[in-house]
Amino acid sequence: MEAKTENRTRAEELLAGIAEEHLPDAIAALERLAKKGAEKTAGTERASGGDAITIYTDGGCHGNPGPGGWGAVVIADGDARQISGGEEKTTNNRMELTAAISALSAVRNTERFAGRKIDIFTDSQYVKNGISSWINGWKKNGWLTSQKKPVLNKDLWQLLDELNSALAPSWNWVKGHAGVEFNEICDELCQKEIARFE
Repeated sequence: MEAKTENRTRAEELLAGIAEEHLPDAIAALERLAKKGAEKTAGTERASGGDAITIYTDGGCHGNPGPGGWGAVVIADGDARQISGGEEKTTNNRMELTAAISALSAVRNTERFAGRKIDIFTDSQYVKNGISSWINGWKKNGWLTSQKKPVLNKDLWQLLDELNSALAPSWNWVKGHAGVEFNEICDELCQKEIARFE
């Protein structure tokens, strides 16, 4: 507030020394400078980490259970970082969950990403519906399904739930094998990981 008052006083002093016929031009020049300053500040804020982070994830295995892999792409600040991993014997659903957990963990462990909006895209209805809806009932029922059976992959769901609570991402479903660029890249990463165990 003090800086604003000081700037106003300086502006008034400058204007006081200008002939009346030149005042409109001087005021217009000051307004242009103020606008430029505001644009520069906004640009600095954007460069220092105000942009949203976009994540794509995919997981799969050959045989279910069988050798599995997962892939994710974390898009931020103009970069698309690819991460992947796999297991010798696993299930499709575990790999889908692991992809989301790994990507969100990478975001949480990157200091400059703190506080940013996150949009995550998965081609797994299991993951999207599970974390967005079903998990509330599971927790309420003591990690039992509506059929009173233990929730499968509880260990991974608990990890994902913790990350979801901490980061509050927006969950989105995308159709797999439909030409969506980053989903296709995730699938390629996944297949490469599977091949390592076959």
